[in-house]
Amino acid sequence: RDEIRDWSSDVCSSDLRDAASADSSGSDIQVADAPRFDAARPDVGSGRVPLFLAMGWGGRHIASCDMGRTWINDTSVSAEDDWHQSYTPKSLAYHDGVFVRMTGWGSTGNVHASRDGLTWTSVEFADRSATSVGYDDRWLILSDINIYESNDGVEWGVLGGAPFSGLNRDGAVYPGMWINGADGNVEFNRGEGWVALASCNGTRHESIGVSGGFAASPDRVVSFGSDGSTCAVDRNTGADLGAGNIGASVDGVGAYVNGEFWMGSAGQLYRSPDGLSWTGDAIASGARFELVADSGEGTIVAARRNGDAFYYSDDNGASWQQAEAPEGNNIYRMVFGWAEPSAQCPVL
Repeated sequence: RDEIRDWSSDVCSSDLRDAASADSSGSDIQVADAPRFDAARPDVGSGRVPLFLAMGWGGRHIASCDMGRTWINDTSVSAEDDWHQSYTPKSLAYHDGVFVRMTGWGSTGNVHASRDGLTWTSVEFADRSATSVGYDDRWLILSDINIYESNDGVEWGVLGGAPFSGLNRDGAVYPGMWINGADGNVEFNRGEGWVALASCNGTRHESIGVSGGFAASPDRVVSFGSDGSTCAVDRNTGADLGAGNIGASVDGVGAYVNGEFWMGSAGQLYRSPDGLSWTGDAIASGARFELVADSGEGTIVAARRNGDAFYYSDDNGASWQQAEAPEGNNIYRMVFGWAEPSAQCPVL
């Protein structure tokens, strides 16, 4: 890991910043009936508010700051469904009060940063094959031709001397481990160069990260294939932990939820303690979803991929309630974080 940190030679140059602009579009909907929180939760006193953020087709982004009950600020650039445009949904991440989302694949795209989850600063990004954005000591973007870094998610520069992976369909950045995948292959990097994960095969990340994806627990990263195959790598040692299988092809995105790996697909919720051995049951309450995000505060939020329904659960998925949310473009990424307060999302 030390090598990952030491590769920097020109931190956060402004060569990708020229097109920065502010997106202040929003909604007049006011949050109502937001639940109160116990004073023991970690971010009490930070001045931030809990916020779920989702992104999808056409640059769509939509937020909830009442623990998934109501979704607001539904904003899109285009109604088109196209994987090779500047508004193609690619990656979404949160760290320490900052949300960063990346749009565009196969064409010039954009990186967008926000502290309130509602208003955004957007930077044009010319790399056409970037896989993911995430945080490991600083913000990083992976692609098959470069690795980029930023201190704030707005000013970006090339990470000098860092080797890059040749895989460019999907990826993830976790503290101490970067991972990329494409067409049945997965490579990871713990600061010692890119290493192929031999247990990974199947139809993994072939659709520009549409289905499957990556999820991380404190001790491992799991890769999901759209054919239901899974594989895992130890975050601390880089050891190949082997392969598993969900038992069915999937159209969701894997997640780590309350100590388990989850995959929602075709009305089923598949769960695993290790990402390799799986059980599946019909999703409770008749809900159907393909994406989930865990607040760590007792509430889990889920969304239909087709963008027409959001749900929330306060009992670890034993029951689900449908949220008040507008229908819109397909949803492909979800994340939870802590946002600066705003008129729409005040401190409670």
